Amino acid sequence: MSTLATMKLRIRENTLRIRITQSELDSLGKDNYIESRIQFPNGTSLRYGMQSEKVQDTTIQFENNEIQIGIGISDMETILDEANVGIQSMHTTDVGTLDLLIEKDFSCLHKRGIEDADTFPNPNAKENA
Repeated sequence: MSTLATMKLRIRENTLRIRITQSELDSLGKDNYIESRIQFPNGTSLRYGMQSEKVQDTTIQFENNEIQIGIGISDMETILDEANVGIQSMHTTDVGTLDLLIEKDFSCLHKRGIEDADTFPNPNAKENA
């Protein structure tokens, strides 16, 4: 099953960082495929999605304007653990390394309304209460 997601995508040099909400993580935990897209004015789009896989290592590939991430077994266990913020995996490329980070999307300490609707509670909020 495919679930339309609102994952946040951040790219900086050779680092790809994705933040996922509580419901997106829940879908991943149920072996669902989650995806999102950026639509451009000329009719093209960049799609990105992920799914838990029954393999050991997390994989990433880019084909046909689509980023596909397969989260490996141990990384899936790590990100599902409430005590962990996210996962990181390194992938060798022709010119170096691609650093992939998948993180839980925490609410901001200053409220942003609808943007914080499905985020994880910010662990630092208790300190500032």
